[in-house]
Amino acid sequence: MDKFQLFRYLREQDQVLDSVEDTLDWISYRTEPRFPEAIQKDLVNLVDAVIDPIEELNRMVIEARKYFETFSEKQRSVVKEIIRNLRKQEHEADGLEDLLKEKIFHMETDGVTVFHTVRLVEYVGSIADHAENAGDMMRAMMAR
Repeated sequence: MDKFQLFRYLREQDQVLDSVEDTLDWISYRTEPRFPEAIQKDLVNLVDAVIDPIEELNRMVIEARKYFETFSEKQRSVVKEIIRNLRKQEHEADGLEDLLKEKIFHMETDGVTVFHTVRLVEYVGSIADHAENAGDMMRAMMAR
């Protein structure tokens, strides 16, 4: 494995946590961080959808470690399946993010709320994006 692949993988792992931090920071910028009732459930669904890839990353690391200890083809297949699942979960989160942004732009509310909420949704979505990127980097490290 190329050391730069490892560095890129670690960078994406770090970006997952940075995106979580950015999300929390963004929420704190509003003194009244309430979200319009019309999107509260959708926002919770997006957060739930983003948690799945984070949990899948944990599974991927555990299984990848086993692969790098044994270089077993069976273990390689397990990790590749986890990475495929990660990509699927990220795609689902992207879909929820897009629907939520469309819904926000059609709400009757002030511009600051629209901007703050859309940007928040983008921050939350970026968590899943970086999780998928970490999976892609792991796939590259396992390539023969």
